[in-house]
Amino acid sequence: MPYEDILKRAEGHMTKKYDEQFEEAKAQGLSWYPWVGKEYSKTGILIVGMSAYYKEGADWSDEWRKFCDEDPRPNHVLVSECLEDDRHKPFEAVAKMFIEKGADKNYEDTRKRFWSSVAFLNFCQKLVNGASGPCNDSEHSRVALQKAIEIIKPKLVLAWTTQLWNVGFPWADDQERDKIGHDIPRVVAQDPPVVGVLHPSWWVRGKDTGAKWLEFLCNEPLSKKPINDFLQHLNNTTK
Repeated sequence: MPYEDILKRAEGHMTKKYDEQFEEAKAQGLSWYPWVGKEYSKTGILIVGMSAYYKEGADWSDEWRKFCDEDPRPNHVLVSECLEDDRHKPFEAVAKMFIEKGADKNYEDTRKRFWSSVAFLNFCQKLVNGASGPCNDSEHSRVALQKAIEIIKPKLVLAWTTQLWNVGFPWADDQERDKIGHDIPRVVAQDPPVVGVLHPSWWVRGKDTGAKWLEFLCNEPLSKKPINDFLQHLNNTTK
């Protein structure tokens, strides 16, 4: 399906109020606009992934690479696809965990509300070959991330993966915490606070792993209020 068709169907779930500022921020390295859901102002939750990928030789890869080179909305495509189905498993895992905790209706009914209520961007500002490893442009991407945060002013930033934490927030003074699954929660007490969590693709691989991460987010002092407000928002919007 053409990417423009995917984006058009998602228009009712997003806001373009920051687009002019995103465009101006290209000079500071913000190559790809963050996705900002239409209800983001009610939650202030920004989710930061690591990278968007392509696969050499895949039948979809050339078209995807061309779009990402020419258009600033790859993040929008990824989230727009999540509005329709579960093809992106990490996105599915994190949405399901929050929805099961915070909403009184099933996942299919509330998936769109979840993605309409958050902002999302990938840290790396260019496509990464899935076979070659992680983003290798960390300094550029750190500047872009901080510019995005400055523009949309989140109440809380959720950073996926230890790898992202190490390259995106190298100044962080990690506090000792107990492992959840096979990773240790990380927190930066800045404005806005940043919480590093295990990549959601692992949330479903261990018994109760995702529930334990969500419990941590609901009780950690720096994330407690925005996360519980977010869960209440999901619950309210389903009634």
